[in-house]
Amino acid sequence: MKRSAAETIGVRATLPSLAEAVCPRGVAGGATRTDDDRLGTLASRFSTGDSLCLSRPTTRRRALAPFRYVDVGLDHGLAHKEKYVTDRENTSSWKRFWERGGWWRSLLLVVAYFVLYQLGSLVFGPLLAVTDDPALQIVVGTALPIALGGVILVVFGWSTGWLREVFGPQPIRGRWWMWIAVVAVLLFNLLRFATIDYSKAGAGVVIAWLVAGLFIGFAEEVLTRGYVVNLMRKAGYREIVVALISAALFAALHSGNLLSGQSPFATLVQLVYTFAFGLCMYLTLRVTGNIIWPILLHASTDPSIFLQTVYPSDSPLTALAGLGNIAVIATGLILLIFIRGRVANPSHFADTTDRVNS
Repeated sequence: MKRSAAETIGVRATLPSLAEAVCPRGVAGGATRTDDDRLGTLASRFSTGDSLCLSRPTTRRRALAPFRYVDVGLDHGLAHKEKYVTDRENTSSWKRFWERGGWWRSLLLVVAYFVLYQLGSLVFGPLLAVTDDPALQIVVGTALPIALGGVILVVFGWSTGWLREVFGPQPIRGRWWMWIAVVAVLLFNLLRFATIDYSKAGAGVVIAWLVAGLFIGFAEEVLTRGYVVNLMRKAGYREIVVALISAALFAALHSGNLLSGQSPFATLVQLVYTFAFGLCMYLTLRVTGNIIWPILLHASTDPSIFLQTVYPSDSPLTALAGLGNIAVIATGLILLIFIRGRVANPSHFADTTDRVNS
């Protein structure tokens, strides 16, 4: 049915908002109609129920073209929704549970990991009684339990299908000032490594701590900057909340040192440091765009702290290296206030459409 001029103008006025509501960004394209006389044809096609994806042109050259359209626009949006719904229906209840994300699922995952890690420590514990070698004690008491934890985390990532998400590029870009966190941590790691008495420590102990550091960096970063960050983003939280929760849960993991006889005051200080350090690792994740770099930076931190604390060298830089914890705490807490942004959850489109249609 042919529309009158007034009706055509009415369609012109309502089409842009309709296009914004149903057409994903980036799919508008194809043939462009630049003649206002063809708008009547466009409106009549719209009235018959043909699928159109519309958007306003962005250049002066196309100023006379009110809209661009492609015939498959709405079909594309509906196909996107149908694919999401189909994938969701074919997904196991285990995967659907974790895909919802949220802070309490993050807490549940961290608690489960902590319990399994402690059980692993008990398994390897008897081996500590049969050796007096410091290097072997580090391997058995620290490296092997945390390595077992890393294997458990990989299995979890495989079961949820998150390994590609965690180890792939980050969905949100970092800012230049986030490099401050990387530099602060790396600088004091280098200072600590430069002020270790390696002759006193021995090659075996140094190598054992470097290996243990790799396992620690992998397991703790994959857990907190990988899975926890992923869970929080899936729930739609702002990035500052993502950073806070991931750092808080990372710090909470170290409260278990009370079980090994560490004093409450030392544990409290450690919690403050690990919280700030967790913020620095989050910023490292953001600015580098890949979790590999916080893993490696973390892997160099623990060995440098333990070795420099137990085997300090007689160097004027030793006292300066001892200020590393204070520097990291200040850096993490100050930079926290500048964190902005939010990662859009791709499933929100389908969820919103479901709510509108229900």
